[in-house]
Amino acid sequence: MSQNHAPADFPTTLSRWLLGVGLASLLLRCWIAVTFPISGDEALFYWWGVYPDWGYSDHPPMVGWLIALMRATLGDSVWSIRLPAVLLPLALGAALWWALKPVDKVRAAWAVLFFWLAPLNWLNTLITTDTPLIFWSALSVAALLRAERREQQGRAAYGLYALSGLFLGCAFLSKYFSVVLGLTYLVYFALYRRQRLAGFALLVLCALPGPAINIAYNMSHGWSNIMFNLYNRNEDAAFEWRKPLMYVGMMAYLITPVALWLAFKYRKALVATASAQRLLACLVVVPLLFFALLSAKKVIGLHWVLSFYPFGFAFLAFALPADTLKTCAKGLALFAGLHVLVVAGLYMTTLDTWKSAKLYPQIIRSYKTTEIVKQVSSPGVVLMAEGLHACGDLRL
Repeated sequence: MSQNHAPADFPTTLSRWLLGVGLASLLLRCWIAVTFPISGDEALFYWWGVYPDWGYSDHPPMVGWLIALMRATLGDSVWSIRLPAVLLPLALGAALWWALKPVDKVRAAWAVLFFWLAPLNWLNTLITTDTPLIFWSALSVAALLRAERREQQGRAAYGLYALSGLFLGCAFLSKYFSVVLGLTYLVYFALYRRQRLAGFALLVLCALPGPAINIAYNMSHGWSNIMFNLYNRNEDAAFEWRKPLMYVGMMAYLITPVALWLAFKYRKALVATASAQRLLACLVVVPLLFFALLSAKKVIGLHWVLSFYPFGFAFLAFALPADTLKTCAKGLALFAGLHVLVVAGLYMTTLDTWKSAKLYPQIIRSYKTTEIVKQVSSPGVVLMAEGLHACGDLRL
């Protein structure tokens, strides 16, 4: 793995890149957050925040708690509810920097820049169950990376292991996909750090309150989370070639063309880096393989892999030769710029532009919600939906 640094004045240039990209992407996310209509999922999660509880019908409670916090502190508005999603990339960048700067400050800065240049970090402002999942997962990994840098398992190291476990427990209270992060930790310690099993045991112990809260809720609510996530949504799971192919295509898009090409070109450097940064490598390889196996029967959603997304860019930043880092950043910037142009073009259209599109009914429901609610609130209007026959079946 090449660790040659750029000339002495290069960190100043890099800091300007970070400031420019961080500020520009933040401004764009703020604009989208206050202008884009509330999605159906966000509307559901909003009511979780209105009525905070220890759990909900299909997911653990963290996003409901988060929305309740935002409503209590910043008011009941679309802007305040989406603010955590708007600020999330900045928080993840800070976590990456804190975790990786003891290894190499310059490479850590490149890792943050690469991640911030990913198109999703320019466009995503939706508050979902993935928002707290990604946040707590990144904090857990950051604490573990710092713990693993400690030469001895002293008080400071054990404190970091405990923090990592606590954050993992919070991730579990966000979404069940946190189990994949736990699996990654298990593989890492089993293969490479058996001498630190005490630290891993402490991590697991401190993570247990999260699952305990979720289990207690499910025991008194008919195991609704388990039924939904393990049974109801998997009843039609069957092998189809299109599913793994869609997963490969999705990952190629998320990695971005330039990063994918450079990773292939410098694949030997990636292998060398994997032997030096084993935890970082596990955070990339284990989830990729897990979701690849799952894709044989399930369509892997883009959001499923996002809690591991930052670490792929970090791994790339530590693996690429120093003289290719700027090339990678420029390619990522170009790819993100294309997305920004597309979004700008969409905002220049009107509702009439989309009349012939299949999505037109959904667009109208999103942008004309107030008018629709007034219409259906009229006396004598009977509300019906395509799924009501299923409810009738349940009553039999």
